[in-house]
Amino acid sequence: MRIERLALGDQDQLPVYKEMTRRMHAFHPSIYPELSVDEREYVLVVTADGRTEGIDPVMHFTELYPVIEGWRIQRFRKPVNDPFAVFEYQDLICALEEVRVAYVMDEAEKKVHVALVIDGASREDLRWHGMLYLLLDHAIGEFNTMMHVGGLDLMNVEELPPEAPLITLDELRVVFEEAFY
Repeated sequence: MRIERLALGDQDQLPVYKEMTRRMHAFHPSIYPELSVDEREYVLVVTADGRTEGIDPVMHFTELYPVIEGWRIQRFRKPVNDPFAVFEYQDLICALEEVRVAYVMDEAEKKVHVALVIDGASREDLRWHGMLYLLLDHAIGEFNTMMHVGGLDLMNVEELPPEAPLITLDELRVVFEEAFY
């Protein structure tokens, strides 16, 4: 099928993706499809693309979606358990292992404020703002990023308070699991 070829990366099938997106937007404009393949089956990730107004529509859409043999439907982007994963965003390339994290827990708001430290990244280059969210979505999960991250910033080590320890994104995932689950 054409949709399976698209999930396998066949760029000739992009019109299929555009049609799928159009139909999902008819259901709600804040949900998007992402397609992939894991070791057992094809995966349709229904994502809100980081927009909190899409959380309920994603939940509702996935409840209504029919079971299709060979496919798994997934709500939101899940964490990637691969510290060597590399992400591309608007010609930027960043590996999870290159990212260091400082955070502050805001107990009153039940949020975690996060600063990412990435050598060579610049706050003035606005593409990095999108990359920060992409990295967090894949490190702690899209739902956690939308629901539990307060502030998010790109910082240099020199800008951090001296008492702020730097951890990895994998360690940040543990912080979220202990704080919210």
